[in-house]
Amino acid sequence: MQLILFAFLFLPITFAKATFVPNGFSADFQQIYKSSVSGKIKKRLGSINYKYPGNIRLEMAPPPVKTIFVSNPKESWYYTAPFITGEKGDVIISNSGHKDFVRIFDVLKKGLVDNENYKIIKKKNLVEIIYAKKMQKKLEVSKTVLKFKKLAKQSFKNIEWIEFFYINKKPVKMIFSKLIINPKFSNNHFHFIVPKNTNISAQ
Repeated sequence: MQLILFAFLFLPITFAKATFVPNGFSADFQQIYKSSVSGKIKKRLGSINYKYPGNIRLEMAPPPVKTIFVSNPKESWYYTAPFITGEKGDVIISNSGHKDFVRIFDVLKKGLVDNENYKIIKKKNLVEIIYAKKMQKKLEVSKTVLKFKKLAKQSFKNIEWIEFFYINKKPVKMIFSKLIINPKFSNNHFHFIVPKNTNISAQ
């Protein structure tokens, strides 16, 4: 299951956490990765919504099919729409406690400074976040690279793209657009309503 988790809640050393890390955000993105089967570069469009603590909604557009991942502190849902209208979709429901990688935004609330969870390397408008071994195991990510807009300060709103280096998967780059800080979400936004005609399994 290719859940492209995102790590861009960081804080420059010269700023206070509250000035960089939003309690919530939404954005559209283009996902770029190399296929593990064909070796070709693949692209997909999607959207992400986040609300502290531990609430994420990730929707990926086809091809091949629409997928939705929703997680809150209690439950997680991974839904795959059917290939053909009228066929059954599939959803996996699990305890959020089994998915530590969805907590990546919460972990990075510590900001863009070295701490027990990760170390920071800065190279002009690039920032590399290298996770400690214990966090690599939990998050399934070894490091994250942030690219900020040229000549812009390293603030959340100025992130251009993010690249994630997974432990057992190929790197994935996400190019963001239409970033909104602290949007208003409905009360059930981070709860997935399972459509009718869907196969349900637990994990």
